[in-house]
Amino acid sequence: MLNRLILLATLMLSGCSTHYVNLTYKGHHVIQKTPIINKVTVYDERGTDKDWLGAIRHGWGGSLKTLRTKTVTSDTIKGMYIDALKQRNLYTSDDQAPYKIVLTLMKVDASQYVNREATASIKVDLLNNIDSKVVFSQLFDNYQVSDGNGFDTAFFGNVGKLRLLAEETINQTIDKSIENDGFTQKLMK
Repeated sequence: MLNRLILLATLMLSGCSTHYVNLTYKGHHVIQKTPIINKVTVYDERGTDKDWLGAIRHGWGGSLKTLRTKTVTSDTIKGMYIDALKQRNLYTSDDQAPYKIVLTLMKVDASQYVNREATASIKVDLLNNIDSKVVFSQLFDNYQVSDGNGFDTAFFGNVGKLRLLAEETINQTIDKSIENDGFTQKLMK
């Protein structure tokens, strides 16, 4: 009996941990156009710690393994968004570029109890650089769920798999915003 209690205590203590992770933009879409966006600003309105990404949870909902970004999450997503714009040849360092973007993080979260889930809700504002007038504004949401297998939960939850789901969800949200017809039409004017 004592051996079982020691084993259970060891599992509980070894399962509780914090993992600092990197997120990157992984896209493959290219738009051949003159670069016309020169600034991306990000505001974090999530109401969480600034580096919060998510958690693998135990049966009572508490965090066993937390995921945090290595830098402030708003800076991480800013870098991902700029990479996406660069891959589409839309980003430049030219001060005379006509547009800038303001992103507001409403929700960016990954969680696992049994299933792995990730949500990204990002408001995108495209502004004219001359007078800062908003020419396009829309909230982009994305939610993904990956079924658990029963053995990959709680103490045995895989931080790497949850990180990948969060990264994929954010990447898809970025793609949805940049490839949105309303956004694209404003850039083509």
